[in-house]
Amino acid sequence: MDDIIIRSYLRYPKSTIEDLLKLVFQASFGGGHMIKDANESLLFLREECSKLKREKNLHELLYEYISDDSVRINLRPYLECNFDLTYLNEIFVQSANTKVHNENVLNDYLKYLKGLIKNKLINFDYNNALAVISKFENSGFPLMHHSEEYRDAYKPAYRVVDKAFITQAMKEKQLERFISAVKVKDKELILAIEGKSCSGKSHLAHYLKNAIGASIITTDDFFLPKEIKETQTAIGDFINYKLLETEVMSKLRTASSVTYHRYDCQKELYELKTTKLTPIVIIEGVYSYNKHLTKYYDYLIYVDVSPLEQEKRLHERNSGDTLEQYKTEWIPKENLYFKTFNIFGIADIII
Repeated sequence: MDDIIIRSYLRYPKSTIEDLLKLVFQASFGGGHMIKDANESLLFLREECSKLKREKNLHELLYEYISDDSVRINLRPYLECNFDLTYLNEIFVQSANTKVHNENVLNDYLKYLKGLIKNKLINFDYNNALAVISKFENSGFPLMHHSEEYRDAYKPAYRVVDKAFITQAMKEKQLERFISAVKVKDKELILAIEGKSCSGKSHLAHYLKNAIGASIITTDDFFLPKEIKETQTAIGDFINYKLLETEVMSKLRTASSVTYHRYDCQKELYELKTTKLTPIVIIEGVYSYNKHLTKYYDYLIYVDVSPLEQEKRLHERNSGDTLEQYKTEWIPKENLYFKTFNIFGIADIII
């Protein structure tokens, strides 16, 4: 949660302590109290959207994480992408009516917030902020409103929903909008798409290949031979990062194509593979943001997946010894890597 609070503060530097209290409140309790009338909620949503000033702003995210399991869906990008308001209202109502109000979670988040301010990771006066937080606690955690400074600067308009309701189409638009926002004319972009197994990294990479002509190189081509893999103990070094750096990464900004030795795990041998390079190059797969390779990237994209969804997809794609190896070896190593190097926290965008 520390990373999410800091990410929000950096993205919205006009935030006050009240705005961050609203963030942790929503992260803990969701978008509000139980909604009894879904039709009334939809009418209110449509009315709010009708009053929004419609201006294209690719820097406004379609959705943004406010906790491990909740997101704010921003209305302006949602409308710009022509997504359905009825669906948004449905998931908003369902999220609000099923969110468990756990004050222990909120108290934990408040401890994180106090620590960030005390350690000057958030630039607020500590004593003043502490006074506001104490009043919030002593008042029984009332529903907070955005500060006038925040409303004037960012004109917030959103709905808070469970992240499980984010559709594949939303993920695709989130990624496409992000790249459109950061792309500089005639500049080559080198992007890492990270995420846990079965999170949908490959799907999104190929979506970008078709949508904007991106080149794709997968870390699956740089698996280590079995005899080397069994001796590898350094966290996150479970791909042949030396080969990836030498034959691919070091050449991306100067070459029109790269030819590299791809390792075929089934045949247990190397074979040559050539990939033509375009202005946007994606290195896709777990360990793509390996500590030895970070200097080559412009941006890190993290693709999220819930444990339940990951488990479901694992069983759909694998069976027998392979499934067991994922569960007992590969996924624990991945999770350790993500935690050790805080891949979620340092990512430029979460999909």
